[in-house]
Amino acid sequence: MAKRKVELDSQADKLAEKYMEITESDFNELTNAALKYYISKRLSSKEIRQIMKEKDSEDSKYLDEYLQHTLNSNWNI
Repeated sequence: MAKRKVELDSQADKLAEKYMEITESDFNELTNAALKYYISKRLSSKEIRQIMKEKDSEDSKYLDEYLQHTLNSNWNI
């Protein structure tokens, strides 16, 4: 798994801290879920499948499942 440095502004930090407290999740879980959600809203399903196909066919399967779940869930962001 790739490691990246994330710097939150003060508002995002407050929101993240409260969300993690309520959901009992950690920063990595929150960051991964938020990025996947954000990117899935910005790219088309075709673009996402193409990107994942280039990396690994197994990832593509999981991404398809994730996208289906995202479309069926209601994020209150």
